[in-house]
Amino acid sequence: MQAMKRHQARVPAMMKTSLLLTLTSVLQAPVAAQTLNEVVVSASRASQRSFDAPAAIQSVDRATIEGAGAQVNLSESLNRVPGLTILSRQNYAQDLQVSIRGFGARSAFGIRGIRLLVDGIPATTPDGQGQGSSISLTSTERMEVLRGPLAQMYGNSSGGVIQAFTRDAPATPELLAAAYTGSFGLRRTDWQYAGRVGRYGLVADYSTFDIDGFRDNSRTERKQFNGKLSFDANEATRVNVVFNRFDMPPAQDPAGLTQAQMEADPTQAPSPQARPDVTAFQIDSSDEIVVASSSGGSSTYKNAPGTRRTGWELSGSTWFRPRWRASLAASQIDASYAQAFTNGATAVAAGNKMPGIPQSFLFSELVWTQRPGAPGSKAQAAGSQAGIELTGAGRLYANDTNTASADGYATLNLKASHVWVLAAGQLTTCARMDNLTDKRYVGSVIVNQAGSQFYEPAPGRNWTLGVRLAMPL
Repeated sequence: MQAMKRHQARVPAMMKTSLLLTLTSVLQAPVAAQTLNEVVVSASRASQRSFDAPAAIQSVDRATIEGAGAQVNLSESLNRVPGLTILSRQNYAQDLQVSIRGFGARSAFGIRGIRLLVDGIPATTPDGQGQGSSISLTSTERMEVLRGPLAQMYGNSSGGVIQAFTRDAPATPELLAAAYTGSFGLRRTDWQYAGRVGRYGLVADYSTFDIDGFRDNSRTERKQFNGKLSFDANEATRVNVVFNRFDMPPAQDPAGLTQAQMEADPTQAPSPQARPDVTAFQIDSSDEIVVASSSGGSSTYKNAPGTRRTGWELSGSTWFRPRWRASLAASQIDASYAQAFTNGATAVAAGNKMPGIPQSFLFSELVWTQRPGAPGSKAQAAGSQAGIELTGAGRLYANDTNTASADGYATLNLKASHVWVLAAGQLTTCARMDNLTDKRYVGSVIVNQAGSQFYEPAPGRNWTLGVRLAMPL
């Protein structure tokens, strides 16, 4: 019989590193020699037979954990515990959906209402949020699930408590290696050393996991290290130093489906609805600085007594298929002089259009992506991407009297890129073809050019190739 005390605190995160020190006092009472098959649990914070514990508690041993699967999710081995509902969403960005006797079922993501502990150390944040993926199953000796009111001993845990215990170092040193592969690009490895040197015991476990996912936009990668150093400071005190690091770089979220979507294609991810933005505006100004004349690369300026700009702007983007994205940006503007004035010897009438401002502008694109990035990702995901762009502009006036102007235009552009993931970095290649139809048009104007040399032509069909290498130092 052992009475145990632990005093530690840990706050988990998607990437976290913890170093903990545990002191365990051991009191040994003389007992008659006997062979017991009873399961030893620690529901009441003291080791005892499960039958004697005044609580609903279940223990899952190492053999069960190993035989249940690749040791990725708690649902593999804990689904045999009565009263515990543990659902694998196949969505590693949201983690498992766990409830005990109905408590915790309302959690939108992660685990709430249920306390998680690893080697007696809280793996639940102060606000009640926990991540089941923070438990290193590859080095776990056993897990206990405590249900019912006795869970209150561990804090605000109305549903219950899930505890994981890292294995102790064996007397004979061991080097373990494991590898798993499976459907949907599953890859799992584990490297573990466990052994003793004198009175010191060490368990060091490093595991990796990545999967492309059953559904679109569900790729995940994990890297986890769990270490435990144990020694007896004296006959009555045991010291455990626990170090844990959990890193989950990409964790894509495929989200839920409607019934119609599920029946049509259960592997799809729903197309995000990125909402339209619409703006209408009117801007009145006085004494605005405008171009008086331009000659030989030099410009002069003056004040216009009054100007007005009215118009609208529209933008939007949507994934209408898991790998297809469409974007649109459009605007229309009526920019004019609200009051008449003179520009040198030239009279500018009220209502004339202000030069250098296209009356309308349009950009739209359609992009196909081999492997969509995670929502909010700032970088292109590994794989190929290709798209087509349509750009256009309306009439463009070149002078204040509106006697010179350029017609509007529309052009097509093609683009493609590919990202290779290297050992620790990325290699990106890209190609573009602009003005695919080789259209002749005016790209911009020189406002009020003195020699009537207003127009700056845009290039015809043109291409660009590029390569980019990014490596961490």
